[in-house]
Amino acid sequence: MEPEKKEKFDRYSAVKLAIGEILRGKYVHEDGQAPHYLLAADGKKIFRVNIIATVIGKDLQGSIATISLDDGSGKIVLSTFEENKTIDKLKIGDVL
Repeated sequence: MEPEKKEKFDRYSAVKLAIGEILRGKYVHEDGQAPHYLLAADGKKIFRVNIIATVIGKDLQGSIATISLDDGSGKIVLSTFEENKTIDKLKIGDVL
């Protein structure tokens, strides 16, 4: 028996973006196996982002957590659907 051939997967590099830039971008949903991406205002395709923001709100309901983040250029909400000890420890005013 021959070993299974695995496809090599290159992970896209994360891009540092302000939340405002994310909000101004357009989400593009690709068909099939192509990855979805954010089309930035300057025309760049962005697949992963890194942001630095302050926690301005937190709501825990069972295993669902909703965290509001603000970086001065805009606000977004982060939701998780599994218990996470790191999120449990977050406080309003923490910087992520």
